[in-house]
Amino acid sequence: MTTSLKSFIKSVRSSKTIADERSIIRRESALIRTAFKDTTVSHNTRRVNIQKLLFLYILGEKTHFGQIECIKLLASPNFLDKRLGYLATMLILDENQEVLTLLTNSLNNDLNHPNQFIVSLALATTGNICSPELARDIYTDVEHILTGNNNYLKKKAALVASKIVEKDPDLSEIFQEKLDDLLRSQNHGVLLGTFKLIRSIYEVSPESRPFLISKVPTIINITKHLLSNFNPEYDTPSLHDPFLVNHIVRTLGVIFTDENQISNSSKYTEQLNDVLTNLASTTSYTKNAGASVLHEVVKTIFGIPNLDPALKVLGINTLGQLLSTKDNNNRYVALNTLLTVVNIEPLAVQRHRQTIVACLSDQDISIKRRALELSFAILDASNIRILIREILTFLEKPVNNDKELKSYIVTNVANILDRRELIPNEKWRFDTLVKLVELSDEALNTKIASQLLALVMNIPDGDELKSYTANKIFKAAYEDSSTDGLNLMCVYLVGEYGDLLIGTSLGDDKKITEGVLTDYLIDLSRLKDEDVVIVSYILTACIKLSIKTKDSTAKTKLKKYIESKTTSSDLNLQIKAVTYSVLFNEPDHIKRGVLGRMPAPVIKEKDNVALTTKKSKVLAQSTSASGTTTRSKNNTEDLLLDLMDDNDATPGNNGTSANSADLLGDIFGSSSSKPQKSSANTDILGLFDSPASNTTTTATSTPQGIQALSNSNVKISFRPKSMGNGQAVIETILENKTFSPLSNLQLLIAVPKTQKLTMSSISAHSIQPNSFVTQDLKIVGTAGAKIKLRVKFEYDDQSGRHTEQFDFGGLKDTL
Repeated sequence: MTTSLKSFIKSVRSSKTIADERSIIRRESALIRTAFKDTTVSHNTRRVNIQKLLFLYILGEKTHFGQIECIKLLASPNFLDKRLGYLATMLILDENQEVLTLLTNSLNNDLNHPNQFIVSLALATTGNICSPELARDIYTDVEHILTGNNNYLKKKAALVASKIVEKDPDLSEIFQEKLDDLLRSQNHGVLLGTFKLIRSIYEVSPESRPFLISKVPTIINITKHLLSNFNPEYDTPSLHDPFLVNHIVRTLGVIFTDENQISNSSKYTEQLNDVLTNLASTTSYTKNAGASVLHEVVKTIFGIPNLDPALKVLGINTLGQLLSTKDNNNRYVALNTLLTVVNIEPLAVQRHRQTIVACLSDQDISIKRRALELSFAILDASNIRILIREILTFLEKPVNNDKELKSYIVTNVANILDRRELIPNEKWRFDTLVKLVELSDEALNTKIASQLLALVMNIPDGDELKSYTANKIFKAAYEDSSTDGLNLMCVYLVGEYGDLLIGTSLGDDKKITEGVLTDYLIDLSRLKDEDVVIVSYILTACIKLSIKTKDSTAKTKLKKYIESKTTSSDLNLQIKAVTYSVLFNEPDHIKRGVLGRMPAPVIKEKDNVALTTKKSKVLAQSTSASGTTTRSKNNTEDLLLDLMDDNDATPGNNGTSANSADLLGDIFGSSSSKPQKSSANTDILGLFDSPASNTTTTATSTPQGIQALSNSNVKISFRPKSMGNGQAVIETILENKTFSPLSNLQLLIAVPKTQKLTMSSISAHSIQPNSFVTQDLKIVGTAGAKIKLRVKFEYDDQSGRHTEQFDFGGLKDTL
């Protein structure tokens, strides 16, 4: 055995290989086990063995065999032995160990020891490994210390009391009685422990909450006294004792964010506003201590409902000040906080747009990511030109060629281009689309390419913008064929709109001719010969281009290319080539009927995706049953799922539109793309302007339900059919209050994450005047849970597309 801890550490560190290190550790561990069993080993050697045991624990080795030895060391009257024993006990043991029952006697003795430092060791150990059983055994000793005069021990005892309360809430009443004396203490350490104890009691004991709320004036007076009285012992350059101030603000936040106690706490709201305003206005943000307080104040401001709106604006401005500092930690936290509150005070966040955009040029990748996500969050019709330009400039820089970032930017910009209400003009939209395509590289996957192609397809025929956009995309792909997504887009455009491309400029006084398009397709096929998907698309583009070209040479090349693939080693390509070669020889009037242009798909709005795990777009405002707008609750337990980002397969939770299917696969019939059912439920006869097959449910009387929304156009009600035993079936009733039909109905509903929603098919996709349709909801969750719904209802009328969004929780019955 090595003679000392130092030599053991040295031998481990000097190991040449991992195998040597493992050998030394195993040998030393075996010798320590043997030494623990030897009763003749000296006390000093046992202490060294415990020290080595701690080193083994740090290395991640098994140390359970030393648990009893650690507890034995606590019985020594020597302070050095107790200190080592308690340290080893805290590290090696936890509250689930059965051997912990042997520790109770030692803790009882040491908690009543005349030496305050030994009592301190016992308190620290209790706070770290306290179990419910241990809490019930020693709470009287902790209570006795709290009533003493030793502030050094009272601070630790208050922290231990908070842990005891968390382990056994029934003991809350005992420690609650000590709060008045503790709050009168002038020692800041004791107050720190007291506020932690208040928070613990408040969280685990609902019966104690009215009493704790009654202490709010005392807490506020402590804060005012702290800010107005100087004590050099706790002074920092930015604030007087920032640690205590943080604990006070956090405690007030816990009390005032409790919606069930608003009736009790609302009478102190004005005093709270004054304290938070004072802290936000007077605290210096140039030092870390002050910045930490400001972050805590802002978090509390936005966590408490029904606060003065001016206070929330002050909180945003405070974050803007932190964002302008040079400290990366402050800037990161400020961006992160702004991202969580942007939906609460969007206009206030907008004022700091320039500072946010400037963070895109920061060297810190974490700050770049947050600034990028926040830039998308604040984007609206008034600043879309500026922000999209800055975002695309960010994408253009080689230093930002992070795969995840590029994919995030490309997806979100593509989604934004779908949102017509944000677009300043169509020319800007398609110039941005072309710029995005040029910068996307491998981030332009087939899904995004399909989404962008749908925009081009929806440009009205005859509009010069369609040929302009097709020309720009073709030139980009003609110059660089390395990106598969861009190649697929270009192949599609050549096949569908080759006639629009012919005669347009290719650059340097060169025109796009039929021969140029033909050579492009054949050359790309040779370059991507191993890619079956692209070759399949090229085959379809060639047969479509053949009816648009009058050049016999180009037609001959196209025919030879198609025939060359009839002997392809890939069976699907071979079948497709044989079919197209037969079709090629058919008369022109037959080919024109078969190979006509594809109808433009319906474009549906998509929400931005999130760069991190949390949602980038929170539905912060909803329409209440009376039609007024209310703020959504910033409570993680009550947050409903984001309608547009939910991946559940049920209709109510599916935020994916028909465009999320691979449009290219649908158009070209690629073997790699499986057909997907359109979510629009559109009859194929609709392509030929046949009457819609869906009809409105008509009845002499509308079923009566609980009204959730009513305006001049629609009325939405919910009628419970059955509720109980953790399940509920609810009928949704949608009424048309206008004198014209409502069509293209789409109902999206989300529930809390603790519940599961299944929706039946809607009875009809249009509502005639003064009629209604229904749809059943089945909700499964914890028995007794309250049902909360977030609803998004979309429909078309004579004036265009409308969206109604609201939260509903008006059902009295529970699951």
